[in-house]
Amino acid sequence: MENGYHHTFSLGFARMFEGDFISAANILIPQLENAIRYVLKNANVHSAKMMSDLTQDDRSLSGLLVHMRKEMEGVFGVDLVHEIDLLFNYRPGPALRHEAAHGKLTDGLSFSADAIYACWLIYQMTVAPLVPYWKEHIAPQIEQYAF
Repeated sequence: MENGYHHTFSLGFARMFEGDFISAANILIPQLENAIRYVLKNANVHSAKMMSDLTQDDRSLSGLLVHMRKEMEGVFGVDLVHEIDLLFNYRPGPALRHEAAHGKLTDGLSFSADAIYACWLIYQMTVAPLVPYWKEHIAPQIEQYAF
């Protein structure tokens, strides 16, 4: 099995399409932060922070939004970064990243409009960029694992 997160995202999206938003939200929302760092890295944007002991550590979503917002806007666009901030980070908003990371994503919150929208937004962010490559690269992989 390859390294990566394609099975994790696939499972989250499968649960989302099944209507199991408890599973979908708890799988997908925690993946957003690292996925954003991955996209930034592929856009040659270094998102790590230097610690006082001269080691590097990954920035949290809130750290990215505070210290690297312009870079994020350059990669994702102003509107999407604002939407990510409002949905996953901002207080008094739903702050879904915080809720998921700290085990506060209750059953009811998983079926809220915010959580359902968050799952669909993550789907859109993940799949939309792949559409031009779907027939050539994605479909053969799906067929390979399906049979």
